[in-house]
Amino acid sequence: MLKLDQDSDQKVSVNWRRVASTHSFQELLNKQSEVHKSYGFGLVIWGLILIFAASLLLFGTVFCLVVCKLLPLSENKLMQHIQQDSFYALLVPVTVPVTLVAVTCSWASLKLFKHNS
Repeated sequence: MLKLDQDSDQKVSVNWRRVASTHSFQELLNKQSEVHKSYGFGLVIWGLILIFAASLLLFGTVFCLVVCKLLPLSENKLMQHIQQDSFYALLVPVTVPVTLVAVTCSWASLKLFKHNS
């Protein structure tokens, strides 16, 4: 329970899971905003498409960086270029930590901006 002010004996029940995602105390007290949304079938399909695309990208990248180097030299020009390349095999692993730092900085700045207002 939470008191509205020090002089008042009135107590209010607050769903504390919603506190981090709201901007004002009055919005927390609004019971209409507690309605759960039902997600449509289209949203599920888009989620599955994104998971499939990310998996395809991951397997394609692993094939180009690891498996293709282990195969015998191919007659295909594109495969030869991928097999003889050493730049992207080093670039991709170095990009991961930089991306993690950028995402962390973005998240922190969003938190500071959100809780400052």
